[in-house]
Amino acid sequence: MFGWIGLALGVAGVAGLYSSWRKLSLSGPQVVAAGWLMVAASLWAWTAEAGKQAIFSVYRIHFGHFGGMLVKVANLILGLALPATAVFWLALVAACIYARIVDEDLRARRNLLWAGASVMLVLVAGHVARYGLDALGGAALWVNLSTLLAGVAFALAALRPTTRLALVTTAGAV
Repeated sequence: MFGWIGLALGVAGVAGLYSSWRKLSLSGPQVVAAGWLMVAASLWAWTAEAGKQAIFSVYRIHFGHFGGMLVKVANLILGLALPATAVFWLALVAACIYARIVDEDLRARRNLLWAGASVMLVLVAGHVARYGLDALGGAALWVNLSTLLAGVAFALAALRPTTRLALVTTAGAV
């Protein structure tokens, strides 16, 4: 009885297949054609329906087979930046909406500082809980310490009493 691993492999030269399925059994892996069959050195034959052909057409560009190492590193950095920037922008938009709803600058400022401080402290606590002593060594130590210090600074700023400055005008003064 075979177990299927549904991974499309983009390995050229594996039994002449460009994209394939690996079928595993006790006797070893068997390669099964999944869509593209290499007929000659640069001649391909379509063996799949239109949907699979479309997926296999974008396979190489999706996994960055074009360009040198610089292009691959740039793709990695840009790919990692997408979720991080989305989270920061969503947090910024949520903070602006909250400040507009509250309509009291001091209370909104204090609540947002507490939210930022608690997020930073929870991040450090979660990292230490997950990785134990490994989170307290090397570069992770400095990342955790700087995040912890930023969280403490936010908490202290939230505790500090602030007063609204009155706008002093000198209308009519000579």
